[in-house]
Amino acid sequence: MSTVNSTTSSDVIAALQKSSTSTTSKTDEAQTRFLKLLTEQLKNQDPLNPMDNAQMTSQLAQISTVDGIDKLNKTLTSLLEGSQSSEALQAAALVGKGVMVEGTNLTLSGSKAYGGFELATAADKVTVTIKDSKGLEVRKMELGSSDAGVFNFAWDGKSTNGTQAVD
Repeated sequence: MSTVNSTTSSDVIAALQKSSTSTTSKTDEAQTRFLKLLTEQLKNQDPLNPMDNAQMTSQLAQISTVDGIDKLNKTLTSLLEGSQSSEALQAAALVGKGVMVEGTNLTLSGSKAYGGFELATAADKVTVTIKDSKGLEVRKMELGSSDAGVFNFAWDGKSTNGTQAVD
């Protein structure tokens, strides 16, 4: 014959529903509830048919995994917030400044366009050829000699014959 403590299921539920402090996270609360439930199961188990050790170990491993994932999520959230704040500061530093991006297109706006180029080695003669959307040459600008590096130039929007190109 087996003996079982006379704790009712309502006692177990009441123990699980006790409120915790507001500073604990949901994972901490779940872990506390799990440990209370596990303790109650161990107290009230049938001595002739005890809980399997593998099940208990598995349950403990699962709650530990959930706790680890929660901590990882908090760390990633903090890193993401730091990264976003850093990006915002970098973007704010560029307000009012021109930036150069990779590409082969210029946009003529207000009869002005700005471009840039990079030279791997020094050049005796640098020529920039500006073409329209159909590939026809609009203007050829001779920029002279340049050392290696990144350079920019401005185009006044005028074609080779002196007429103003359309924006």
